[in-house]
Amino acid sequence: MTRPSQIVGTVQPITQVTSTEWLQPNSPTNLKLTDNQVWYQVEVSAFHDGKRWLNSPFENLNPPKTDAAKFFWKTLGITSDPEIQIVVWLPNGEQQITIAAIKAVQLRGKVLRLLAAGPKTQDNQNDVLQPKPLALTNAALEWVQPSPITLQELHQQNPQEVKVMLSTVWQSLQQSGEVPAGAIPSFEQMQEKLGDWPVQVIDLTNNAQPEIILTISAAAIASLNQPTSGIQRENTEQHRDRTIILSDSNEVIYTDFTGSYFQKLSAIAKLSGVKSLALLVENAHNYSLRRWSEKNQRFE
Repeated sequence: MTRPSQIVGTVQPITQVTSTEWLQPNSPTNLKLTDNQVWYQVEVSAFHDGKRWLNSPFENLNPPKTDAAKFFWKTLGITSDPEIQIVVWLPNGEQQITIAAIKAVQLRGKVLRLLAAGPKTQDNQNDVLQPKPLALTNAALEWVQPSPITLQELHQQNPQEVKVMLSTVWQSLQQSGEVPAGAIPSFEQMQEKLGDWPVQVIDLTNNAQPEIILTISAAAIASLNQPTSGIQRENTEQHRDRTIILSDSNEVIYTDFTGSYFQKLSAIAKLSGVKSLALLVENAHNYSLRRWSEKNQRFE
Protein backbone atom coordinates (compact mmCIF):
# COMPACT_ATOMS: atom_id res chain seq x y z
CA MET A 1 0.00 0.00 0.00
CA THR A 2 1.79 3.12 -1.20
CA ARG A 3 0.73 6.58 -0.17
CA PRO A 4 2.05 9.95 -1.25
CA SER A 5 4.48 11.62 1.12
CA GLN A 6 3.20 14.63 3.04
CA ILE A 7 6.11 16.61 4.40
CA VAL A 8 6.64 20.31 5.17
CA GLY A 9 9.95 21.84 6.23
CA THR A 10 12.53 24.61 6.02
CA VAL A 11 15.25 24.23 3.43
CA GLN A 12 18.75 25.48 2.75
CA PRO A 13 21.43 24.60 0.22
CA ILE A 14 24.50 22.86 1.70
CA THR A 15 27.88 22.18 0.13
CA GLN A 16 29.44 19.43 2.26
CA VAL A 17 27.76 16.05 2.64
CA THR A 18 29.31 13.19 4.63
CA SER A 19 27.67 9.92 3.54
CA THR A 20 28.15 8.28 6.93
CA GLU A 21 25.96 10.90 8.64
CA TRP A 22 22.92 10.00 6.54
CA LEU A 23 20.66 6.97 6.29
CA GLN A 24 19.85 5.57 2.85
CA PRO A 25 17.64 2.62 1.99
CA ASN A 26 18.85 -0.36 -0.04
CA SER A 27 22.58 -0.40 -0.41
CA PRO A 28 23.99 2.90 0.76
CA THR A 29 26.04 4.54 -1.97
CA ASN A 30 28.36 7.46 -1.86
CA LEU A 31 26.10 10.45 -2.12
CA LYS A 32 26.95 12.06 -5.45
CA LEU A 33 25.36 14.80 -7.48
CA THR A 34 24.88 14.82 -11.24
CA ASP A 35 25.74 17.91 -13.27
CA ASN A 36 24.01 21.15 -12.32
CA GLN A 37 22.58 19.72 -9.11
CA VAL A 38 23.08 21.02 -5.58
CA TRP A 39 22.35 19.50 -2.17
CA TYR A 40 19.46 20.77 -0.10
CA GLN A 41 19.04 20.04 3.58
CA VAL A 42 15.41 20.04 4.69
CA GLU A 43 14.62 20.40 8.38
CA VAL A 44 11.23 18.73 8.72
CA SER A 45 8.57 20.85 10.48
CA ALA A 46 5.71 18.37 10.14
CA PHE A 47 4.80 15.21 8.28
CA HIS A 48 1.94 12.71 7.98
CA ASP A 49 2.86 9.17 9.04
CA GLY A 50 -0.15 7.55 7.35
CA LYS A 51 -2.38 8.01 10.40
CA ARG A 52 -1.85 11.53 11.64
CA TRP A 53 0.26 14.65 11.40
CA LEU A 54 3.36 14.82 13.61
CA ASN A 55 5.11 18.09 14.42
CA SER A 56 8.70 18.94 15.26
CA PRO A 57 10.38 18.35 17.70
CA PHE A 58 9.93 14.63 17.05
CA GLU A 59 9.89 13.14 20.54
CA ASN A 60 8.53 9.69 19.76
CA LEU A 61 10.13 8.60 16.52
CA ASN A 62 11.83 5.35 17.50
CA PRO A 63 13.51 3.84 14.46
CA PRO A 64 14.65 0.23 14.86
CA LYS A 65 18.39 -0.29 15.31
CA THR A 66 18.53 -2.34 12.13
CA ASP A 67 17.24 -0.88 8.91
CA ALA A 68 16.37 2.54 10.29
CA ALA A 69 16.44 3.91 6.73
CA LYS A 70 13.64 1.61 5.61
CA PHE A 71 11.60 2.66 8.67
CA PHE A 72 11.93 6.33 7.73
CA TRP A 73 11.17 5.73 4.05
CA LYS A 74 7.96 3.95 5.03
CA THR A 75 6.96 6.36 7.84
CA LEU A 76 7.58 9.42 5.68
CA GLY A 77 5.93 7.86 2.63
CA ILE A 78 8.91 8.50 0.37
CA THR A 79 9.26 4.94 -0.93
CA SER A 80 6.91 5.65 -3.81
CA ASP A 81 7.23 9.41 -3.87
CA PRO A 82 10.72 10.86 -3.20
CA GLU A 83 10.07 14.22 -4.89
CA ILE A 84 9.98 17.39 -2.82
CA GLN A 85 9.32 20.96 -3.96
CA ILE A 86 11.71 23.73 -2.98
CA VAL A 87 9.83 27.05 -2.89
CA VAL A 88 11.88 30.26 -2.94
CA TRP A 89 10.47 33.79 -2.96
CA LEU A 90 12.27 36.16 -5.31
CA PRO A 91 12.85 39.85 -4.44
CA ASN A 92 9.75 40.83 -6.44
CA GLY A 93 7.62 38.50 -4.31
CA GLU A 94 7.26 35.87 -7.03
CA GLN A 95 7.54 32.20 -6.07
CA GLN A 96 10.05 29.97 -7.78
CA ILE A 97 9.49 26.22 -7.41
CA THR A 98 12.23 23.65 -8.00
CA ILE A 99 11.78 19.89 -7.76
CA ALA A 100 14.39 17.93 -5.81
CA ALA A 101 14.66 14.22 -4.99
CA ILE A 102 15.02 12.98 -1.40
CA LYS A 103 18.16 10.83 -1.16
CA ALA A 104 18.77 10.34 2.56
CA VAL A 105 17.46 11.09 6.03
CA GLN A 106 18.88 11.69 9.51
CA LEU A 107 17.42 11.99 13.00
CA ARG A 108 19.60 13.86 15.48
CA GLY A 109 18.19 14.55 18.88
CA LYS A 110 14.60 15.34 18.02
CA VAL A 111 15.43 17.02 14.73
CA LEU A 112 14.55 15.18 11.52
CA ARG A 113 16.39 16.20 8.36
CA LEU A 114 16.20 15.13 4.74
CA LEU A 115 18.92 15.36 2.15
CA ALA A 116 17.65 16.15 -1.34
CA ALA A 117 19.35 16.74 -4.69
CA GLY A 118 18.01 19.16 -7.26
CA PRO A 119 18.80 22.07 -9.57
CA LYS A 120 20.10 25.29 -8.02
CA THR A 121 17.51 27.90 -7.05
CA GLN A 122 17.95 31.63 -6.97
CA ASP A 123 19.33 32.82 -3.67
CA ASN A 124 17.07 34.79 -1.37
CA GLN A 125 18.85 33.96 1.86
CA ASN A 126 19.75 37.55 2.61
CA ASP A 127 16.45 39.10 1.68
CA VAL A 128 14.66 39.76 4.97
CA LEU A 129 11.56 40.94 3.13
CA GLN A 130 10.90 37.53 1.63
CA PRO A 131 9.82 34.37 3.47
CA LYS A 132 12.42 31.69 4.15
CA PRO A 133 12.73 28.99 1.51
CA LEU A 134 10.13 26.29 2.11
CA ALA A 135 10.17 22.59 1.22
CA LEU A 136 7.01 20.57 0.78
CA THR A 137 5.90 17.44 -1.00
CA ASN A 138 3.19 17.65 -3.61
CA ALA A 139 0.42 16.08 -1.51
CA ALA A 140 1.31 17.80 1.77
CA LEU A 141 -1.21 20.60 1.76
CA GLU A 142 -3.55 22.71 -0.26
CA TRP A 143 -3.28 26.50 0.01
CA VAL A 144 -6.44 28.32 1.05
CA GLN A 145 -6.77 31.94 0.01
CA PRO A 146 -9.99 33.66 1.00
CA SER A 147 -10.58 36.77 -1.12
CA PRO A 148 -9.70 39.88 0.85
CA ILE A 149 -12.15 42.74 1.36
CA THR A 150 -11.40 46.06 3.04
CA LEU A 151 -12.36 46.89 6.61
CA GLN A 152 -14.61 49.56 5.12
CA GLU A 153 -16.56 46.90 3.20
CA LEU A 154 -16.76 44.65 6.25
CA HIS A 155 -18.08 47.62 8.23
CA GLN A 156 -20.87 48.11 5.69
CA GLN A 157 -21.85 44.46 6.14
CA ASN A 158 -21.53 44.38 9.90
CA PRO A 159 -21.03 47.81 11.52
CA GLN A 160 -21.38 46.74 15.15
CA GLU A 161 -18.87 43.91 14.90
CA VAL A 162 -16.26 46.12 13.23
CA LYS A 163 -16.58 48.79 15.94
CA VAL A 164 -15.81 46.28 18.68
CA MET A 165 -13.12 44.65 16.59
CA LEU A 166 -11.21 47.85 15.93
CA SER A 167 -10.83 48.67 19.59
CA THR A 168 -9.56 45.11 20.24
CA VAL A 169 -7.03 45.48 17.42
CA TRP A 170 -5.91 48.87 18.73
CA GLN A 171 -5.43 47.48 22.24
CA SER A 172 -3.45 44.57 20.84
CA LEU A 173 -1.17 46.97 18.94
CA GLN A 174 -0.74 49.04 22.10
CA GLN A 175 0.22 45.95 24.10
CA SER A 176 2.91 45.06 21.59
CA GLY A 177 4.26 48.62 21.60
CA GLU A 178 3.39 49.30 17.95
CA VAL A 179 1.21 52.29 18.78
CA PRO A 180 1.48 54.54 21.84
CA ALA A 181 -0.40 53.65 25.01
CA GLY A 182 -3.22 55.87 26.15
CA ALA A 183 -6.76 56.55 25.10
CA ILE A 184 -8.09 54.60 22.14
CA PRO A 185 -9.00 56.93 19.26
CA SER A 186 -12.63 57.39 18.35
CA PHE A 187 -14.15 54.86 15.98
CA GLU A 188 -14.31 57.50 13.24
CA GLN A 189 -10.61 58.30 13.61
CA MET A 190 -9.69 54.63 13.52
CA GLN A 191 -11.91 53.93 10.59
CA GLU A 192 -10.40 56.79 8.65
CA LYS A 193 -6.92 55.34 9.22
CA LEU A 194 -7.78 51.65 8.98
CA GLY A 195 -10.60 51.60 6.44
CA ASP A 196 -8.40 50.37 3.59
CA TRP A 197 -6.76 47.55 5.52
CA PRO A 198 -7.44 44.16 3.91
CA VAL A 199 -9.33 41.52 5.87
CA GLN A 200 -10.18 37.90 5.10
CA VAL A 201 -13.13 36.12 6.64
CA ILE A 202 -12.88 32.35 7.13
CA ASP A 203 -13.64 29.71 9.76
CA LEU A 204 -10.33 28.60 11.28
CA THR A 205 -11.57 27.10 14.55
CA ASN A 206 -14.14 24.74 13.10
CA ASN A 207 -17.09 26.17 14.99
CA ALA A 208 -18.99 27.23 11.85
CA GLN A 209 -18.37 30.89 12.76
CA PRO A 210 -15.87 32.87 10.69
CA GLU A 211 -12.71 34.36 12.12
CA ILE A 212 -11.36 37.66 10.82
CA ILE A 213 -7.80 37.77 9.50
CA LEU A 214 -6.40 41.28 9.39
CA THR A 215 -3.23 41.96 7.40
CA ILE A 216 -1.27 45.02 8.45
CA SER A 217 1.58 46.55 6.46
CA ALA A 218 4.54 48.39 7.98
CA ALA A 219 3.38 51.52 6.17
CA ALA A 220 -0.04 51.20 7.82
CA ILE A 221 1.55 50.99 11.28
CA ALA A 222 3.75 53.99 10.47
CA SER A 223 0.68 55.98 9.45
CA LEU A 224 -0.99 55.21 12.79
CA ASN A 225 1.98 56.70 14.59
CA GLN A 226 2.06 59.90 12.55
CA PRO A 227 2.53 62.60 13.30
CA THR A 228 2.23 62.63 17.07
CA SER A 229 4.56 60.07 18.55
CA GLY A 230 7.43 60.03 16.09
CA ILE A 231 8.30 56.43 16.96
CA GLN A 232 10.95 55.38 14.46
CA ARG A 233 11.57 51.71 13.87
CA GLU A 234 14.90 50.78 12.38
CA ASN A 235 14.32 47.04 12.39
CA THR A 236 14.13 45.70 8.83
CA GLU A 237 11.88 42.83 9.92
CA GLN A 238 9.22 45.46 10.43
CA HIS A 239 8.87 45.99 6.70
CA ARG A 240 6.88 42.83 6.12
CA ASP A 241 3.12 42.61 6.39
CA ARG A 242 1.93 41.12 9.66
CA THR A 243 -1.29 39.49 10.72
CA ILE A 244 -3.77 39.54 13.59
CA ILE A 245 -6.58 36.95 13.75
CA LEU A 246 -9.73 37.64 15.76
CA SER A 247 -12.22 34.99 16.79
CA ASP A 248 -15.96 35.32 16.32
CA SER A 249 -16.13 36.36 19.99
CA ASN A 250 -13.67 39.17 19.22
CA GLU A 251 -10.59 37.77 20.95
CA VAL A 252 -7.12 37.94 19.45
CA ILE A 253 -6.34 34.26 18.83
CA TYR A 254 -3.20 34.82 16.76
CA THR A 255 -0.83 37.75 16.28
CA ASP A 256 2.48 38.34 14.52
CA PHE A 257 3.03 41.36 16.78
CA THR A 258 4.90 39.43 19.43
CA GLY A 259 7.69 41.94 19.92
CA SER A 260 10.21 39.64 21.54
CA TYR A 261 10.64 37.07 18.77
CA PHE A 262 9.97 36.83 15.07
CA GLN A 263 6.95 35.01 13.75
CA LYS A 264 4.87 35.56 10.65
CA LEU A 265 1.80 33.91 9.23
CA SER A 266 2.86 32.72 5.77
CA ALA A 267 -0.28 30.98 4.59
CA ILE A 268 -3.46 29.16 5.50
CA ALA A 269 -3.54 25.55 4.43
CA LYS A 270 -5.82 22.58 4.30
CA LEU A 271 -4.07 19.42 5.48
CA SER A 272 -5.34 16.12 4.19
CA GLY A 273 -7.30 14.13 6.73
CA VAL A 274 -7.71 17.10 9.07
CA LYS A 275 -10.99 18.94 9.45
CA SER A 276 -9.82 22.34 10.63
CA LEU A 277 -7.50 24.53 8.59
CA ALA A 278 -3.87 25.02 9.62
CA LEU A 279 -1.66 28.09 9.84
CA LEU A 280 1.77 27.85 8.23
CA VAL A 281 3.86 30.12 10.48
CA GLU A 282 7.40 31.23 9.74
CA ASN A 283 9.53 31.45 12.88
CA ALA A 284 13.07 32.77 13.35
CA HIS A 285 14.68 29.52 12.15
CA ASN A 286 11.98 27.35 10.66
CA TYR A 287 8.32 26.88 9.77
CA SER A 288 5.62 25.36 11.94
CA LEU A 289 2.12 24.14 11.17
CA ARG A 290 -0.38 25.20 13.81
CA ARG A 291 -3.90 23.95 14.20
CA TRP A 292 -6.67 25.10 16.48
CA SER A 293 -6.90 23.14 19.71
CA GLU A 294 -10.50 22.84 20.84
CA LYS A 295 -9.31 21.88 24.30
CA ASN A 296 -6.81 24.69 24.87
CA GLN A 297 -8.59 27.27 22.70
CA ARG A 298 -5.45 28.29 20.83
CA PHE A 299 -3.35 27.45 17.79
CA GLU A 300 -0.65 24.91 18.58
